Amino acid sequence: MKSLFSREQVDDNGSFQEHHRLREQHVEEFGFNLAPRSLTAQTDDGLNAFITSVGQERLQELATGEASGGMPPQVLPMAESELEQNLDLAIDSLISYFKSGQFGEFECPFKDYKKQPIVCRYAAFLPPNNVPIKRVLHFCNGRTESLLKNLQTVYALRELRGAGLALVMMDHPGQGFSSRYLRDPFKGFARDFDELIKAQKIFESIIRPQLIKHNQSLGYESGFTYRVGGHSMGSGVATRLLQEYPNLADDWLFMSPMHDIETPFDLKIDQFGILEQIAARILKFIDILDRDFDYVPGSKPGYSPNRLPTKENSGINKVTTSSLQTILINKISERYPGLTLGAPTIVWFKESITECQKMRNKAGILREAIASGKHLTVLRPTGEQIVGKKGQDQLYELVGEGMKVIDVDGEPKPQHEILIESPQIQHQAFKWLAEFAWGDGSLVASGPRTLEWV
Repeated sequence: MKSLFSREQVDDNGSFQEHHRLREQHVEEFGFNLAPRSLTAQTDDGLNAFITSVGQERLQELATGEASGGMPPQVLPMAESELEQNLDLAIDSLISYFKSGQFGEFECPFKDYKKQPIVCRYAAFLPPNNVPIKRVLHFCNGRTESLLKNLQTVYALRELRGAGLALVMMDHPGQGFSSRYLRDPFKGFARDFDELIKAQKIFESIIRPQLIKHNQSLGYESGFTYRVGGHSMGSGVATRLLQEYPNLADDWLFMSPMHDIETPFDLKIDQFGILEQIAARILKFIDILDRDFDYVPGSKPGYSPNRLPTKENSGINKVTTSSLQTILINKISERYPGLTLGAPTIVWFKESITECQKMRNKAGILREAIASGKHLTVLRPTGEQIVGKKGQDQLYELVGEGMKVIDVDGEPKPQHEILIESPQIQHQAFKWLAEFAWGDGSLVASGPRTLEWV
């Protein structure tokens, strides 16, 4: 049997080694490596950043709850004018607030190219020390993303955090702050999606006891609801996580979900997915030839910044129609180059097709989850160009009426990243995420809706 890491990855200019070095530097900056398998202690600077962002009086009001007659927690995104006025200063503020979280890392039971355990890094944004945790939102990132992609989301939900929301998330194996599988750190790789699923389950088993301990220290016995949300590949991983561990969470939200992969074989005439199955077999043959961790044909090696959308072609970016958000994400990548990731590999592509097939094959588990009282909701942008739609529709038809599907619309048509879209789309996405996390786990809409309806 061939070894997964049997082929050498050529690096003529030393960029691979520099990328790995920079990532470890970023890990040290945030302190992930200071508390293996547990959270770092809250620093004074971090706590002060949290208090300042919300205000001491407002935090006191949030801590007493709505029963006292105070205003319920609000979603408060950073204003677009603040971003436009001085983008670098805005990023400084977002990073400063992000550092008000607590960080940790853990080793996974699978290995990298050096035969060392993959190390995953995670972050938790907990309520103040005197406020019990009432809700937990476990959020799964998409492909290529690091925790810093969620800077604006974490900041926008700060009042919910003050009222008792714990927002927890980790970087998938092989991306972000987590260690890489391959010597070439730019390659989007997944040896087996089961490893991504297992890493999320390990994370849950590490973080949940710490959250329980927080409440026990306050004598709070009511417990908390635990909800899982995901974006893109993170939604695919979350779906498979639900199918493998149905009792892990109370409710589930899938944003721009990888419930299908856009391929050249997604033709209307292929109603039964025959061409897709042939493509999967071709990819397995490539695996036998030991070419599985080449880039997907047509992809450029290394990392490339996102292209700016234009007025004439707002969808050219395929990620967001917002030039400002594109520049912001590119600037964050410039600041933290050791977190960047490039195009997917052939084996990632093959595994993603296989996982989407598994989702449909195990659709009955999703029906059972709904029947047991769990809410399953999908938010998908109408301008989507990255994940496929045909397989999505097949999955939702197999699951049945209990799965809520909300088509997020606007002008221009929102692209894949609704959390980093134009303000109208982004702020509504924040509100939906907050409603999911803080409410009863359901979103009141079902079926196609537009922003005008909300």
